Amino acid sequence: MSAPVEEHSGAQLRGNLRAVVEDVARRERFTDVEVEVSRASAKGDNYIGELLRVKVKGRRDGEEGQSMSVVLKLIPENEARRAVARVDAFFDNELFVYSEVMPAFQSLQEDRRVPEAERFGAVPKLLACDRSEGGVSLVLEDMSPRGYRMADRLKGLDTAHCSLVMKELGRFHAFSFALRDQRPAEFQRLRSGVTETLFRPQSALGAESEGRLKSMVDHVTSTMLKRFPHESEYMERFRRFCSDFNKRAEAVVSGEAAEPCAVICHGDCWTNNILFKYREDDESPEAACLLDLQVSRYSSPVTDIAYFLYCCTERSVRREAYKSLLSDYYNSFSQFLRLLGSDPEQMFPYSAFKEQESRFSHFGLLMALFVLPIFTAASEDTPDMDNIGENTARDHLAKSASNQLYLRRMGDVIEDMVDRSFI
Repeated sequence: MSAPVEEHSGAQLRGNLRAVVEDVARRERFTDVEVEVSRASAKGDNYIGELLRVKVKGRRDGEEGQSMSVVLKLIPENEARRAVARVDAFFDNELFVYSEVMPAFQSLQEDRRVPEAERFGAVPKLLACDRSEGGVSLVLEDMSPRGYRMADRLKGLDTAHCSLVMKELGRFHAFSFALRDQRPAEFQRLRSGVTETLFRPQSALGAESEGRLKSMVDHVTSTMLKRFPHESEYMERFRRFCSDFNKRAEAVVSGEAAEPCAVICHGDCWTNNILFKYREDDESPEAACLLDLQVSRYSSPVTDIAYFLYCCTERSVRREAYKSLLSDYYNSFSQFLRLLGSDPEQMFPYSAFKEQESRFSHFGLLMALFVLPIFTAASEDTPDMDNIGENTARDHLAKSASNQLYLRRMGDVIEDMVDRSFI
């Protein structure tokens, strides 16, 4: 028999979710279960879904006082929020990656007998899913009991944190090359099942949002005039870059454009979607975990790299460590691809990687236009997604015009893109 749910911080388990959690607990050999619920994210930390942390307490293997915790990722109840952001497509995409792509990755490293200590495990496990509430709800492994926590999105990540992320991205991308090489039919099925959720017609940022996109570009252009003279090369190249924004966005995320080097990407690798584990000094990171696969896409591996480096770091980090971070990525990729049984020199030589960098790094600027107003906003200034309306994006952009952190980091991204000849 189960005890009632004890709820905290206004969080609730709705519908069938309690039964789903109890089923997970039973599979983990728990009986006489009690459940405590709390919110797993603060305002400004998550934008597409709602996160709850559920602590399960009870007997395990007959021993009293045992506990475990899971994270529930819930589709929003607010219908307006679901409609404006089209969150159902994001949840469906994430479920496909968790239920189809990640098991294929795991199967490959098991079949190739990758040593346990060297296996990729930087994504939480999917424990269960539920579709009874009119959409997908996911039950995921909670990484916090293992010492993982989120970094401060406002500070930007230093080189040590970035190096860990780049290495894990390299390993994540290596699976696609190994599957393409060794299991081509399976890889074709997986890459076809991953859906572009942002830059496509009828998506959250698709054709019908064209008016909002133009407003955003006009806003950034006007704010950047505070930093760059109107006729400067920086503004000229930026205006040219934005002149055909929708087509440029759809092209840069096209897997076909990146062949034969396209991979199944994480898609949304930014600070709040990464957890870090620290050494005893509580300052030096030793491991990274990648969260949130809702925006996974089939595209150039450089789209993940550029998004991460240009939207999550200060320019000082990029100027001091850009080359070393690219080396961290490629060395980790190459070493892991060899463990998976394929040859990086044949599948993705360094020269091909650099060519992809040249062609697709402008994705970092494209994403910065969308996300930096949010990433650099104080928690109290982030949009209330449950009260979203036609004026939400406009009002938030207006606030960013006086946000000095946003103005500096947006200008730094434009400057870097021009200086590196990416635009």
